[in-house]
Amino acid sequence: MATEVTSSKDFRDKLSNFFDIALKKTVSISRGKDRFVLMSETEYLDLRDEVLSLQRNLIALLDSPEKRETIEEPEKFFSEVFEKNRSKLNSKKVKQA
Repeated sequence: MATEVTSSKDFRDKLSNFFDIALKKTVSISRGKDRFVLMSETEYLDLRDEVLSLQRNLIALLDSPEKRETIEEPEKFFSEVFEKNRSKLNSKKVKQA
């Protein structure tokens, strides 16, 4: 899904149009150096649920006895964890839809 990009001035001028667009795709609003994102509540809640699920899975993995030792290479460890669990996460997402 592509992102709509606009300036803050254009966003103010066409606010109701951007709400309609945000129902279908995210809207990126630039204001000087800052960037903001407008999305539907449903999309936001889906993203939040996905993050919470990833956090729960990560905590469960870290709670396992073999992972209680200090992680020396965090980037490598987390890459492996997410790669190993990608299919589980994808299947949960499909079941929820």
